[in-house]
Amino acid sequence: MHPETHQGHPAQAHRTGYRSRLGRTLARLGRLLFRTRGGRLSRSKIAAFAIVCLAGLYLLLVRGLLPFDIASPWIARSLEEQLGVGYKVRIGKTRLDHDISGGPVLRISGIRVRGPNGNVIATAPSAEVGLDGNSLIMGILRARRIDLVGAETTVRIGADGRVMISAGRDASPLTPTTPTKPSASAAIPKPPAKGATAPARPVPFHYPELVRWLDSLEKSGLDGVALAEIGLKEGTLVVENVATGRKWVFHNINIQLARPEEGGLLFKVSSSSVNKTWSLTATVGAVQDGSRAIDVVARDLAPGDLMLAAGLGDVDFLAETPLSGIMRARVGEDGKLLSANLRASAGNGILGSASDPEARFTVDQTQVQVTYDPEQNSMLVDPILIQIGANRIVLSAIIEAPKGDETSWPVL
Repeated sequence: MHPETHQGHPAQAHRTGYRSRLGRTLARLGRLLFRTRGGRLSRSKIAAFAIVCLAGLYLLLVRGLLPFDIASPWIARSLEEQLGVGYKVRIGKTRLDHDISGGPVLRISGIRVRGPNGNVIATAPSAEVGLDGNSLIMGILRARRIDLVGAETTVRIGADGRVMISAGRDASPLTPTTPTKPSASAAIPKPPAKGATAPARPVPFHYPELVRWLDSLEKSGLDGVALAEIGLKEGTLVVENVATGRKWVFHNINIQLARPEEGGLLFKVSSSSVNKTWSLTATVGAVQDGSRAIDVVARDLAPGDLMLAAGLGDVDFLAETPLSGIMRARVGEDGKLLSANLRASAGNGILGSASDPEARFTVDQTQVQVTYDPEQNSMLVDPILIQIGANRIVLSAIIEAPKGDETSWPVL
């Protein structure tokens, strides 16, 4: 009989001894961490150990000490689930970071989103996805917001007044409004039938299309996207007017569209340009007692940009006075304006002709207050205050809505 049969192989004996020592060490560590002095399992110790492990993993991920890019397919699937049925998301490299407040932010290099019909609805060279920290600890990726960074957003105003928004140069509108193709018979204008009434004129201070758009946006978001917040950071905003054929481009623009949990909408647009910063914030409240409250706050708006947006870019008028103001209004569920008040002011700047420097003057201060009178269906402008050096001009006016078949707005 061989000696190895009684004594065993030296290497095997070494491994057996190592496993027994490791087992005894882990057992002592387990008793120390998870059991009480009496030998029973301690639930509080187990819970504390789990919390410490999750917190450590969270810090390692957020600080970038562990690679997160390998989870890109999982991230894309999670975003698709949150965007809705039929959406497809393609993303590039990902990196988990934290924002100014310390919350987790997923930074994506390159993102492309396709809608249920297969069309591209959003593209951007990079994106920031704000994550819910609690869900991340539980292993669930839940996006609170998506910001497209450096993207080009196009707002197209159709001939019928509808607004179409595209997030990306080759993206389809988020709110598609493709008209149906008219038939051959419909293309030939027919004389009005006997007794037929002419199309109703727009009712002054009545905005049913705005109310319907706000209702759909509040309920389903842009094209059904159910995120709480969608935005654009340091991007380009292109505004096109189909009726006039005009196009305006604004650079270094930030846009935020949020839907608070209590209802309503929050829309904010601002400029991140170093030499010219301005902001415009509109808050639309939820429907209460048959109406919505609308608040608009403007800070240091450039009159030139406003003239461009209003289609007055070719007018021979120069204004370099920054505009600020606040408007509060209430609109009924049928779109009727119930109340409105506007207070605006302009700081020191130059007014006059854009082509003739001799036809310009410096204004120190301008203030305007406008109040809507629902009973008279008119706007009271009082006061209009203009300060030029030692000269002070105070004016007032009443703007009445057209009556009957009239189209002009009388100013008294």
